[in-house]
Amino acid sequence: MATLKLIADFHREDQAAVIELFMQTEDPQAHVEAIRSLVSDGAIIQSADADNIRAVYRGVGQDKLISLLDDGWSFTGQPQGGLEGLFVEGGE
Repeated sequence: MATLKLIADFHREDQAAVIELFMQTEDPQAHVEAIRSLVSDGAIIQSADADNIRAVYRGVGQDKLISLLDDGWSFTGQPQGGLEGLFVEGGE
């Protein structure tokens, strides 16, 4: 099961940055662990349902953005594990 880890927005408010995140996972255990991990890392959970999590970091610096990118978050919405499985071979 692929997990989508998307950086939905990065912008500045005064001197600090705001990073809005969206995560989608079909694995219930991974979903619970993701919520715990985000909260313990200082994110504010804005909403969560069976498959999706929306969270925001407020008052952070660019180093948090780099950290998220290093942890597999992206601006493209590409599922972790790459693009394999998203395209059918031979189809045009």
